Order: sequence, then C-alpha cells, then structure tokens
Amino acid sequence: MRLYTNLITAYPLVSSVNSPSERKDWTSSSNSYGDQFRYSAVTHHQMPDFHHAEQRRTLLLKGFLRWMLTFTIGTGIIGTLYTFERLHVMNDTHKRVFNTLITGLSLAWGLNISVGFEYYNN
Repeated sequence: MRLYTNLITAYPLVSSVNSPSERKDWTSSSNSYGDQFRYSAVTHHQMPDFHHAEQRRTLLLKGFLRWMLTFTIGTGIIGTLYTFERLHVMNDTHKRVFNTLITGLSLAWGLNISVGFEYYNN
C-alpha cells in the first residue's frame, strides 16, 4: 500500500478509480496489488505554451553575450601582454600591476569557461 501512496503523490496524473461508473470514460488497468488506476491523457490545455522564436532569440542572445564576455577577457589578456611587452625595464610597481592584471583576467576567463560548461551540461 505504501508503494501505491508514493505513486499517487509522485505522479498526479494517476488517480484511483473506486466505482465502475467512474471507469466508463477511462481505460483502466490493474497492477500487481489489484488496484485500479486511470491514466488521464495530457491535453494541450495542461501544457505550458512554448514559443520557438522566443526561445531561439533568448538562446542566441545569451550565447552572444557569453561569447562577448569571453572575447573581452581574452582581449584584455592580449592587451596587457602587449602593453607590458613594450616596456624595456619593469620596476616593482609595473611587475605587481602586470601580475595582478594577468592573475585577475586569467581567473575571470577560467570562471567564465567553467560556468559555460556547467550551463551546457544542464
């Protein structure tokens, strides 16, 4: 009986049929416990509306924004390398600024890529 109760709570489309008058409009089948179930068909009124154009637009916008963020971070890394490459001698302040920028941009790029993998995994 516990399995029967768990099925009813887990699958709300399945409900118990008690009288033969209720069974006339529904197909019924019995499980190993001898209980009668009725399975109601999912109609278009029960399903939420799905708009293909809106979904496509949302996915393209999110993908483009993610690509732009990745491109911006990569451009920042290349710009930092190019800027500090032109310096012939780097003092301690320049070294610290360079290391801070490269470390921050590398962390941001790595997090951006890992979040992208997580997004496409789900």
